[in-house]
Amino acid sequence: MTVTDHPEILEAPAYQQVAFDLYRDIHKGIRADLFAVTGEAGRLDPADRAGRHALAGHVHATVDLLVSHAEHEDVHVDPTLEQHHPALSEQIRADHAVLDARLLDLAALADETVDATAAEQAGRVHRLYLDLASFTAAYLAHQ
Repeated sequence: MTVTDHPEILEAPAYQQVAFDLYRDIHKGIRADLFAVTGEAGRLDPADRAGRHALAGHVHATVDLLVSHAEHEDVHVDPTLEQHHPALSEQIRADHAVLDARLLDLAALADETVDATAAEQAGRVHRLYLDLASFTAAYLAHQ
């Protein structure tokens, strides 16, 4: 699944100044981690098994962070958002469903890179890199 499969994620809402940005710090950290894991995948020597294992660990840590963040939003932010901005609440829930499914795919693909055969290593690492880059673009649009 790519971002082009879900053009609704690419539609940016109109910019509005806010009095307090509740998401600023956590979203800054999430962006830094997404850029780091994507860069790591792009730099990785596919023949480096220890590197593939470390990358898979980083992908899983990123997935755990994003799942936890979405759950936190759903529990602590969505009820208020639903009350005051129901359309935005609905969009965020829809985004989370699409993004969560992609997270599961990324975790599985990361696991597949670890024990890839010599013939599979370059292709699997490259696919993981491309999927991470595509996911990062979709997640930036979500933020």
